Amino acid sequence: MRNTSPSEYLAEVKNRLGLVKHLSAFEGGYDQAAELRKTFPYLAHYTSGQTMFPARVKSGDGYGIESFIRFLASQCDGAIARDNRGFDQGDAPEGHRLAAKLGSAARLALTSSEREWAIERSKKYREQLTSRYGVAYQAVMEELKFVFPPAPDEQDRFVQHLRYNESSRSISFSLPSVADAMTQSALMSEVWALVRAANVSLAPPLSDMAAKLRRNWDKNRAAMTFLQTERCARDLVDILEKLGYTKDERIDAALDCNATAYIRVRPETGPGYSGKRLVGFLYHIARNDALHTEIVDLYYRFGRHDVRAVDAVNLSKKHRHPVQRFFVGDAVIDDLEEILMRHGVQNYDTARIALDDPKRSAFQYPALSQGYVQTRTPSLAARGM
Repeated sequence: MRNTSPSEYLAEVKNRLGLVKHLSAFEGGYDQAAELRKTFPYLAHYTSGQTMFPARVKSGDGYGIESFIRFLASQCDGAIARDNRGFDQGDAPEGHRLAAKLGSAARLALTSSEREWAIERSKKYREQLTSRYGVAYQAVMEELKFVFPPAPDEQDRFVQHLRYNESSRSISFSLPSVADAMTQSALMSEVWALVRAANVSLAPPLSDMAAKLRRNWDKNRAAMTFLQTERCARDLVDILEKLGYTKDERIDAALDCNATAYIRVRPETGPGYSGKRLVGFLYHIARNDALHTEIVDLYYRFGRHDVRAVDAVNLSKKHRHPVQRFFVGDAVIDDLEEILMRHGVQNYDTARIALDDPKRSAFQYPALSQGYVQTRTPSLAARGM
């Protein structure tokens, strides 16, 4: 398959992936992973820790510090909607990476630096862990007990990971660190064929990334990103996982939610008003014209220019999808929440939580404590907008 043109290679990969999907659906016991490794031999060799290190044997019964890391990851959403549950926002990426590594098919153990990180976090989240494990927590921490023996430090070079970014609702993966230019070329050919056969768009596009990779492989190889709303995101995630990538535990939930947008609320300063105001940012991660229009209409009914919903241009450029900016206050919260719920917006309740928070409720815009004007203005459609 290597001695073919790019178009022929892509066609062959599509045929093979189609056959794998068909056989896995209709033949019991069919080994998808083995067939995928034949199709992408370089990716499979360099991503799978299983090819380098056998499964670790459990050293004894009971809990270990690995158990604590996996529990914290299971409770964690990156401090987006739930406080004092799981890891905080700074620890979430590494915590989920280690939990995925421990829970992968290879049951990979932690290196010495990862074990040190896990010990420190087990101390940091003592309250949560004591509540869950009781006296077992103290017993594990007294002897710093791990379930698995330590892994060789070089293991990290071979185990790749699918990461999840809560703030941008995106999934990203890296390529292995490979010095040989011929192997780098082979890996890029396989990634090129895989993402196109899976019909997923990377950001930045793979053509742009390829030029950077050729100039500096190790500096630029860790930026393969796609949005969770990509139609075939799950297919790509499944293939990479079967090739040996570990996976952030939040990815499955993110792919299941079918969200078109998510909301963040925070007090901030800005042009046109003094002091801090409670501002909501609605990130549209999939096209939803009805949601956009309803938000604008809701704020237009106040009949005031200063509280209108506007596009946050800089954030839209940064996240590569539209972001609306608007003020949050008591007079708008019920209708706003109803609109967000109806359109399946993630974290729709954060606006109400912000208003109920004594530290934030004082920041609402004065106009949003006075209610709507008496006469409703025409909708956007009626105004020809």
